[in-house]
Amino acid sequence: MKRFASLIVALALGAAGLTLVTPTSASAWVSTGCTWDIVFVRYNISSGSWSPGINAWNAESIPRTYTSSPSDAVVGLGTLNNSSVSYDGIANWTCSSGTTTSATGRINTAYTSGYSSTKLRSLTVHELGHILGLDHPSSGCMIMRSSTSTRYGTCGLSTPASDDIAGVNAIY
Repeated sequence: MKRFASLIVALALGAAGLTLVTPTSASAWVSTGCTWDIVFVRYNISSGSWSPGINAWNAESIPRTYTSSPSDAVVGLGTLNNSSVSYDGIANWTCSSGTTTSATGRINTAYTSGYSSTKLRSLTVHELGHILGLDHPSSGCMIMRSSTSTRYGTCGLSTPASDDIAGVNAIY
């Protein structure tokens, strides 16, 4: 009888043009190919509002933690003022055999001086995501989208999205 009822439901859905689809997990995160071999990623802030971005990543359940340690920092965070480039922030890292050994992040004040604190957090969370090992996905609403106008303006993101978090958890 149960089998007959299931067949009737399936036929009814088919007749109505409806299909039952089993959800699948999707991910669009992209790895830089480099990861830290340390759990506590030590940083120093020389200038700029990086703390909200650090706090946003540290609030997530991920296997790496940003820790302030000016005397032995492996990540240097600061600002630059360069209107001859097209980016509002940049991260660079040194990678040896897949292991990140040092990194820098810069907020470009030539473009960010008018940013709200939330938009600036979106930028710093993005750059800190690179330092953790995430690269730019080509689509979707994730903090790692390359364009601030997309991740903040279109998607409204200023903290890591679930896919960003899944990416960090997957690579560590």
